[in-house]
Amino acid sequence: MQNPDPGNSHDLSLPDWGPYSKRFFGVSHIPDDSGDRFDFAVAPGLHERCIFPPDVLRPCGYLPWDVTSDLEHYSIRQQLEWKDRLYCDISYHKVTDRIRLVKSRLVNNTESTAEFNLHFLSQYVTEPAGRLSTDAQEYFRCEMESATGLEYDFMFPGEFRCPGSTTGSAYKIKSGVPFSFAASGKKECFYLLRARGDGKVTVDCCGRKTTLELTRDWQFFELEKSFFATGRTTFVSDGDFECDGLFSSEKSQVTVYGNPVDNRAEIDFEAADTLIWHYPGSSRYYGLRLDRNYNFYRNYDVGDYNASLLYKAYVNHGFLRDLGETSSGDRIIDCVLQPLAVEAGKFLDVCCAAGTAETFDELKSELEKTVFEVPSGISYLKTANHPWNFSVSRLKAVILSNIVYPTRMADKFVRHHTPGRKWNCLYTWDSGFIGLGLMECDEKRAVENLNAYLASMDDPDHAFVHHGSPVPVQIYLYFELLNRFGSIRTAKEFYPRVKRFYDYLAGHDPRSLTTRYSRDPMVCTWDYFYNSGGWDDYPAQHARPVEKKPDEEIIPVVGTAHIIRCAAMLKMAAELLGFDSRCYEHDIEVFSNSLNQNAWDEDAGYYSYTKYDRDGNFTGIFRHSSGANYNMGLDGAMPLVAGCAPEKRAERLWSHLTTPGECWCNAGLSAVDQSAPYYRTDGYWNGTVWLPYCYFFWKAALDAGKADFAWQLASTCLDEYEHDTRASYACYEHFSAENRRASGWHHFSALSSPAVSFAAAYGEPGTVTNGFDVLRTYTHCDGKSLEAGLRFSGKKAGSVTVIAVLDLSSCTATFNGREIPVFRRLKNVYEFSVPRGTDGVLKVVPA
Repeated sequence: MQNPDPGNSHDLSLPDWGPYSKRFFGVSHIPDDSGDRFDFAVAPGLHERCIFPPDVLRPCGYLPWDVTSDLEHYSIRQQLEWKDRLYCDISYHKVTDRIRLVKSRLVNNTESTAEFNLHFLSQYVTEPAGRLSTDAQEYFRCEMESATGLEYDFMFPGEFRCPGSTTGSAYKIKSGVPFSFAASGKKECFYLLRARGDGKVTVDCCGRKTTLELTRDWQFFELEKSFFATGRTTFVSDGDFECDGLFSSEKSQVTVYGNPVDNRAEIDFEAADTLIWHYPGSSRYYGLRLDRNYNFYRNYDVGDYNASLLYKAYVNHGFLRDLGETSSGDRIIDCVLQPLAVEAGKFLDVCCAAGTAETFDELKSELEKTVFEVPSGISYLKTANHPWNFSVSRLKAVILSNIVYPTRMADKFVRHHTPGRKWNCLYTWDSGFIGLGLMECDEKRAVENLNAYLASMDDPDHAFVHHGSPVPVQIYLYFELLNRFGSIRTAKEFYPRVKRFYDYLAGHDPRSLTTRYSRDPMVCTWDYFYNSGGWDDYPAQHARPVEKKPDEEIIPVVGTAHIIRCAAMLKMAAELLGFDSRCYEHDIEVFSNSLNQNAWDEDAGYYSYTKYDRDGNFTGIFRHSSGANYNMGLDGAMPLVAGCAPEKRAERLWSHLTTPGECWCNAGLSAVDQSAPYYRTDGYWNGTVWLPYCYFFWKAALDAGKADFAWQLASTCLDEYEHDTRASYACYEHFSAENRRASGWHHFSALSSPAVSFAAAYGEPGTVTNGFDVLRTYTHCDGKSLEAGLRFSGKKAGSVTVIAVLDLSSCTATFNGREIPVFRRLKNVYEFSVPRGTDGVLKVVPA
């Protein structure tokens, strides 16, 4: 567990070349920190029939296939005739920092000769918000104090993305809200404010006022030099307007001019097998060399190249010169090889080199000396030989390669893991599950994923990185990383930032609004997002805006339950790391009391959404129009995950989860109880099985010593995922509770990642797994024996289940020197029933 410079960078330590495109899956190059990107991709096709571009925004037959964890080498499979009858395996390989080797293997598994073609596509993509240049000496952004301490999308207070502004961002100034500039205070400079608005506003600095006559066009307004004598100056406006920033200049006027990157390629060199070109707005040269002569190439300037690729005849024929349209929508170089004949049962390999350099001569030399041989000894990420090997391999490839650039965080552009390129943005709870999936692929990648969503301790605007559902999966990830890899030093470094995340959601930050709706301590995040637990159409959540009265608020169970569980995990971590844990003890007690006193519905046997009046007084539970409890579903069972349900209530909840026709179905746990009057079969979460909450309840089952149900749940999810992935080759989002088929986005990592966790627990050699109530202080496992130090939280009675994948025909286990029960779940999978009550040492040895 190695910490990559905590808090100072949210980027990933990946190469400048990688699968970062938001358009075609291939290899992209990041030339600088401007947010611009060069894309290169291969689109195979059937000659004179159809072309199959690897379009990342629609299902089109391309499949992430093999990958190394550092993304120096990876591949996709592009289906041309389903299923594996005609296909092209396209692999991307590092040769040098400047050159990537691309190998396309055209495979014909039909009974006849096939004729293929290959289109090699290159495009320079500029950052969409745009930037301006000025002749000013300095630029200062507008700074404001965050009212919430949790600015959305990791932006600055008041910031909005704005083409035509100096940095691509401007700031909304509100009447009466202070704003400031950290100007240098140079007496010889002029200070010019760039602003726009509607009519006249007055800005006040310590009683000295300046009037701005604003229009909807950007204008410069000179401010007194004396304002900036101290190095930071604060103003207050009597009206709303938009500010682009403050400029200091030795001249009384500043010129602002457009700085667009001209992405129309200019060809500098043509040979039978090589093209070299540059973009006028970029300082770099790019080029392509093939292992054979190309047929023709075109430097397109069309409205929509994807439409041209799919429908236009001129894409296939070099003799057609009239392209039919000229516009600046898409500027793409397309170099074509065709026809490429492959006999039945045979394959053909085609290689090329794509590269970049700062000078023409350097690039030409690099391309000329490239050898068209794939590097040897590539360590592609592989899974163990278990029943779910195919689907887990596909999912790991999707998790590792689902990365986009640029994603903007504060004022920087970074590489970022995404649930799918359809959502090429930040997403808090999804990214936490991406981290849990990465943990089964590469420790460093998982730690960097955690780092990306934690804010530095001196950041006044962000308690953590917030987008979407504020479910604290990053805290679960932190705990799992500590359990798995046990780096005390790194855990200590991360702890203050993780605790800051926790404190905000628990309502301890004075700017947090999470506990404002009730006198009894309850966590409610409606002020930050409509979605309480990540479940978009969960019935009670979906009904709340329609059915609540103006003088009452309705609070779910899930937010409070997650905080109780996170408090228990962080309490164990704090004690191990030498930090004060008393705050967590208090939170566990008061939040648990609130749920148990107000939210339990004895008739339904579920915990309920609860109602509170405008003074925060409890007024009852939230019911459906039929009178049924509105929380028959996984939200209503979340105190099992929290570990705060009394024993009799817990057994009723487990009964709901394990009973077919209620929450249990043939695909796993239905998000909504199937016997509820508001259950639907056509919903997104309502009527479906999603793996993240299956993961939470699987862990809870291990804490409860319910090893059989934990196995039933995990194996059902894995079997369903394996069956559908083999059938579709896709990695979908969720499963229908009715017919068990998967659907949603086809290359989805994020909330599908628990499949990797399940498979590791029951199939990856050397993996040791436990629930949330156990912290392993150390783990020594060589595949033949196991020793682990265990600390417990929660109740003292009963037992927990620990799972280990060991290469043993039989074994014995002791805890603190006393023999404990062992169950052999699969050939090499053992489960140990460890008694609670006293911390100690688990030892497993061959029998």
